Amino acid sequence: MQQKKQEFHTRNFFYALLIGAIYLAYLLVKPYGGVILFALVAVIVFRPVYIAFFRLAYGRASIAITLTFLLMFLVVLLPALWIGQTLIQQLTQVINESNITEMSQSELANRTLTLINDFIEPFPFLQDYQVTGDDLVATLSRSLEPVRNYLANFVIAVGSSSLDLITNAIIFLALVGAALPNYSRLMHWLKKLSPLNDELDTKILSRITIMTVSMFQGVIVVAIAQGLVSGLLFLITGTPITLLLTLLAITAGIIPLGASIIAVPVGLYHLISGNYWQASVVLLGYFLIVSNIDNVIRPMLVSKETPLNSALVILSAFGGLSWFGLLGVIYGPVIMIILMTLVEIYKEHFPIIQIEPLQIEPVQVEVTTVLTPTTETVADS
Repeated sequence: MQQKKQEFHTRNFFYALLIGAIYLAYLLVKPYGGVILFALVAVIVFRPVYIAFFRLAYGRASIAITLTFLLMFLVVLLPALWIGQTLIQQLTQVINESNITEMSQSELANRTLTLINDFIEPFPFLQDYQVTGDDLVATLSRSLEPVRNYLANFVIAVGSSSLDLITNAIIFLALVGAALPNYSRLMHWLKKLSPLNDELDTKILSRITIMTVSMFQGVIVVAIAQGLVSGLLFLITGTPITLLLTLLAITAGIIPLGASIIAVPVGLYHLISGNYWQASVVLLGYFLIVSNIDNVIRPMLVSKETPLNSALVILSAFGGLSWFGLLGVIYGPVIMIILMTLVEIYKEHFPIIQIEPLQIEPVQVEVTTVLTPTTETVADS
């Protein structure tokens, strides 16, 4: 009895130490949670590339890791840096005060003022009011002031947080460099740590891997394709600042609404300007070609082994976007596929205990007939 009591206290003490250590470790890695998630996504996505380089390097892991990092830089990091820098420069030039004044004096501004004044003219209480070019300049300045301040603060933040960027880069390289060569051992360790059997562990990990790769490839490829086709439409129609709009369309293609955020306003811009064939090309090109790129490309990239309803994909992508930023469009569907896989496993292996209805057997009641003497019998007697 005393030995069992001692084992009970020992086990509780160990669990208390384990929980305390996990909590302290959580506090240590919490500031770098985004980097850790991004590193895990990079490991899952680029593992086939690492394996190919590993074979080409005749089993030399260091050479394979170096080539994988180089490919990551050329394919992902370098284009992202160029797009970000170009977007900031182009947006800064567009929202400049002088450009706002020039836009207010353009033919588009005059047409817009005419449309607004014609629209408010029938209202009796607005007959004496006219929107002028100065009003338009003031409205545009007030509307673009938050954007200007955000870009200025962003540039200052990037310049002042260079140390954080270096730290995050070191953590990313360390995690990816350690996880790629030891991926199989890491998966084996997770399976041993899990109380589920190996079949269920393999199913969960496989779904996570497939969905991560599918969403990463789908998001990147679809965004680039939608942005480039939209940019081609802008170029054909002679739309101003075509490069900026193309980069914005590529960036917008990452989120579920896609390039419509850029293409539809551009089509309306041509429509208001009186450029009817340009408006038709942009709007019809978007609705007939750009909007269907997602329906054509994504099914080829998303594996059929991760059956996730399109409504759940959109919902989880928006939810991930609000919680994790741009990369949330990948994290959200991965979290959702984990939930759906666990629900599927629960239904197959841990079903709810069904209580059988209570069977009530009918009770047989013996009825005894009692004969009562009638009047005639009494008379005879």
